[in-house]
Amino acid sequence: MKKIISTLALATLAFGSVFADVTFTTNYRTRMAGFSRVMNRSGADANGSFSPAADAELHNSYLFAQRAYGNASDDFAIAVSSDIAGASVKMSPDLRKRGTEAPATGKDEVTDRVTGFGEYYGWVNLGAIKLTAGLVDGINNGNYRLTGEVGHNLEGESADAFGYLGSMHKYAISYKADDLSQFNGDKRPVGMITYKGEFGDTVLTADLVAAAIDSDGATNTWDGHKIHSAFGARLDFKIPAVDVQFVFKQHANKVNAGTKKSDASNEATRSVALHVAPNLGENLNLVVGGAAGFYNGDLTEFNADVRFLFKSGNMSFTSLNNISYITNAAATGYLKGKLDYDAHVGLCFVDSTGALKKEESVASQSSMWNLIGFSMALSEKLTVFANVGDIIGFNAGCEKNGKHYNNGEIGDFGMELFAAPGVQFFATKNCSITTALRLGVSNLLRDTDTYKDIEPAYGILVPVVMRVQL
Repeated sequence: MKKIISTLALATLAFGSVFADVTFTTNYRTRMAGFSRVMNRSGADANGSFSPAADAELHNSYLFAQRAYGNASDDFAIAVSSDIAGASVKMSPDLRKRGTEAPATGKDEVTDRVTGFGEYYGWVNLGAIKLTAGLVDGINNGNYRLTGEVGHNLEGESADAFGYLGSMHKYAISYKADDLSQFNGDKRPVGMITYKGEFGDTVLTADLVAAAIDSDGATNTWDGHKIHSAFGARLDFKIPAVDVQFVFKQHANKVNAGTKKSDASNEATRSVALHVAPNLGENLNLVVGGAAGFYNGDLTEFNADVRFLFKSGNMSFTSLNNISYITNAAATGYLKGKLDYDAHVGLCFVDSTGALKKEESVASQSSMWNLIGFSMALSEKLTVFANVGDIIGFNAGCEKNGKHYNNGEIGDFGMELFAAPGVQFFATKNCSITTALRLGVSNLLRDTDTYKDIEPAYGILVPVVMRVQL
């Protein structure tokens, strides 16, 4: 299947380039921590399981740590297109040294660099039908996510940590349930058929996707390996009163992180997602819905989203809320020992090596993420904003470092919290600098009797991001 997808992508690239307009784009970002300081030690339990890094960096201050907050990155894209066909190739030079910070190449020298493909795909229009094949960087409808007014280039733990729709848990079946390019938690080469038709006031868009995944987890060595396929479908209805999106994904086998081999017992995993966006006027957007994951036919997880965006003149107010629940992580097996959130929003700090670290509260089977964002454009060049967010664990019910935590209470380090007021300055239309004063707190609402040696940990981080788009 992967060879078919690659052939289609190359064919559409060649076909489209004959008649096409050609565009070049670049998206450069340089990111650093302007200042970092851990204000309070969090301590550790008897086994040293928690917070040794935060404890070691107590009251240490770091200035202008370039490596810490993502370093420099660049996406360079070439696109060719016509009314009939087109193609896109996006290259992403990676300027970081090898190791845990970037995909390993077997070397650790600072001079060892790599350029990866962020996406490469082609498409052909056949009337109401569109064929797409290749590696696509996200196949989702951003109108249902409502994250456009909170990021200001900070991203992640300082903004839309869970901007996608689906489970907060990064190893869950319903993780990124709204993205048809994501299967088993990774971006995969796909072949896609899209139909779009108008029937009076109703617009119907339907997507069918097939993805190929190698049995040993690799995406670049296919010959001689058994191929497992994944499938997906999306239906999007638009009528004057409401927009409705339904997404179904039949996942390929889960890949064991240790052996890199496919686990045959996990073949029957699938996710469904339904989200609704009623038409409430030009300035008001509301999205409600949820997703569910099934393992061998049994419901094992579900989650719900409520998202709200209000715009008035030069101001906007955003509320993003997700609750995710794993019904029985210990029994299902596919999450045993891997119950963790995709992101942590509490304490973030720079350590002595210049790397960005996070205080990771114990993940919970039942958890909630909330974000409130305010933004106001003071002029064409200056925007002020403030984001406040948290993660609350209602029942830890999981294992970490060989110890079991399950008191049935809110917490066992069950809450992380941050606040980040900031400013974005536009030097030119295509160049901006964003900075914020971020206060992060972890280990709140813990069980103080059982975990009396572990205190809430908090600190200050000042991220600085420069972005150039051409």
